[in-house]
Amino acid sequence: MLATAAQSGGQEVSMMRNAQVALIPVFQFGVFSQSDLAFFSGPNFDFAGRVHTNGDLYPEVGTAVLSHFMTK
Repeated sequence: MLATAAQSGGQEVSMMRNAQVALIPVFQFGVFSQSDLAFFSGPNFDFAGRVHTNGDLYPEVGTAVLSHFMTK
């Protein structure tokens, strides 16, 4: 991508950016979130799958409650 900006006095600046696109199928994730993702205290939670968020991940675990994310 090439972007150029010019001022009325003849000054000009250009910037070039290269972007690499990776196609990752969403269905490979057990949990996918476009924004922030939070897990709150509740019953014990076991999960065997990938978790992805484009925002922040907030795991909230209370006393005597276990959240266990196993590897794929």
